[in-house]
Amino acid sequence: GAGVPVRDETGWRLSTSHAAARLMALLRAASPRASSDEVIDALKHLPQWPPEVVDRLERQWRQAEVSTWAAVLARDSLREALPEGLAGAFDGLRSPRRLLHWLTDLAQALRDAGLWALFEQDLAGRALLRALWLDRDLSADPPDWLAQTQRRMSLAAFGAWLREVLEAANFLPPSPDDAPVVVLPLAQLLARPFAAVVVPGCDDVHLSAAPEPPGLWSVAQRAILGL
Repeated sequence: GAGVPVRDETGWRLSTSHAAARLMALLRAASPRASSDEVIDALKHLPQWPPEVVDRLERQWRQAEVSTWAAVLARDSLREALPEGLAGAFDGLRSPRRLLHWLTDLAQALRDAGLWALFEQDLAGRALLRALWLDRDLSADPPDWLAQTQRRMSLAAFGAWLREVLEAANFLPPSPDDAPVVVLPLAQLLARPFAAVVVPGCDDVHLSAAPEPPGLWSVAQRAILGL
C-alpha cells in the first residue's frame, strides 16, 4: 500500500488462484448433481454470461424454489427462459473418459466458455495452463505418460486429479531483484544479510513461552543427552 517494492519468494498454491476458482466452478456446474447455486456460481465466473442475465436467472430460480440444475432443466418455464446455449453448456464435461481426452476436452471447454483468453492474460492463469499441460497440442503430440494412461476417469475423479495437481504447483509472481522487502520462509534466511526480520504472529500473545519440543524426548531427557 505504501508503494514499497516487494519480492515474494514464498508464492502461493495455484489451487488458491482466481484462475483455479474459475476452473473448479466450471467443473462443479458440470456435475449431474450440481445445485442451482453451483451453476449460478459458475456463470458468474464465465465472461460470456452478462451479470444482469445471471442475476435474472438467480431471481427466477429462487422464486421457483428449485435447488438443483436438473430441476431447472426439468421445468419447462425455467428451461425456456434460459439464454441460448446455456441448457447444454456443461454436457460435454460429464461422461467418463481417459485423462488425455479429459484434458483436450477441458481445453476446448475453456475456450468455449471464454476462460482461455482470461487465463492467457493472467500470470497465474498461464501457470495453471502449463501445470495442467493445456498449453500444448496434446491431441497431436501427447507425452508418453499421458498417452499410456488408459483408465477411464469420472468427472469426480478428474476433478480430484486437477485439485492435486494445482495443490502441488506453486506460483511465484515476478518481482524486482533489488526489492527492499522480501517475503520468504524462515529456512531461507540462512547466510542472507537482511537488516531486519519480521515474523508475523511471533509475540507474547501468540507465541508460547515454553513450547513443547517435537518428538518423544522430554525436556529433561533432552538436557541429559545434550540435545
